[in-house]
Amino acid sequence: MGYLTTDKKKITTKTFSEMKAAGEKIAQLTSYDFTTAGIIDRAGIDSILVGDSASNVMAGNETTLPITIDEMIVYARAVARACKHCLVVCDMPFGSYQVSREEAVRNAVRIMKETGVDAVKLEGGAEMAGTIGAIVAAGVPVEGHLGLTPQSIHKFGGYGLRAKEEAEARKLLADAHALDQAGCFAITLEKVPAALASQVTRHRRAGARLCRRAGHDTRVQAQVPAPLCPDGPVHDPGGAILHRGGENRQFPQRRRELLSRPSTHMAQCARERSPGWEASLAHCIVVVVAGSIRACCPAWGKPLWA
Repeated sequence: MGYLTTDKKKITTKTFSEMKAAGEKIAQLTSYDFTTAGIIDRAGIDSILVGDSASNVMAGNETTLPITIDEMIVYARAVARACKHCLVVCDMPFGSYQVSREEAVRNAVRIMKETGVDAVKLEGGAEMAGTIGAIVAAGVPVEGHLGLTPQSIHKFGGYGLRAKEEAEARKLLADAHALDQAGCFAITLEKVPAALASQVTRHRRAGARLCRRAGHDTRVQAQVPAPLCPDGPVHDPGGAILHRGGENRQFPQRRRELLSRPSTHMAQCARERSPGWEASLAHCIVVVVAGSIRACCPAWGKPLWA
């Protein structure tokens, strides 16, 4: 897209808020290459995340930690070149924003300049609010990331469900509020209880959410395209086998047609939510577009944030 484009179909961070306000669903897929990104973009998907999960999916690493900013720039540049419609978000890799606020701004600006993406995403709660504010002040839209944050895998000791206990849930809500105030246009909530994620989203001022492997009450469906394909084992960053090839009970049969008519079925698969798929999940990934929070988990029957 050119700088002076008048194409009204280009999705922006503003579009996310407008779609949420209108009650529209938003579809997001992950991509790391030009060809796949082009298929996704032509299918009319709303957003692409160039995830640091490229470390696992593309490079075969055990975690997301080894991937560098130089490597992320290569993947993100290829994806951005293919996209005329999607909002493209690039993960900031581990080590590119934790050392200092100045270095974080420098690396975020570098990603935007050298790739052509529309926003960056980084992990962390209230402790990252100052850094996020500085990046936003530099003109770079930021998506936050709370809950299970894979770059902190060695601190957590595993990829299990986060915010199961009330104390951690309260902290997550406080962190989300801090990121909201810092200027995040969206916040990813990964692998948290679906009821909590639903309440966080429902009470945000201008919120929409991007949900990967989430329950039925979600604003956005986000998936990694590989598990939609019919052949070969596919792993998520947590090590779970999402697809072994052959029969796959987690995805409807027609997803096997993806490779024969990719654009059509990419759009259909991303927007479809199988009741059986949803019922099997105990956690979700949610992206909440910026706004104030007031959440109450029905299981606890009392407000968690006011």
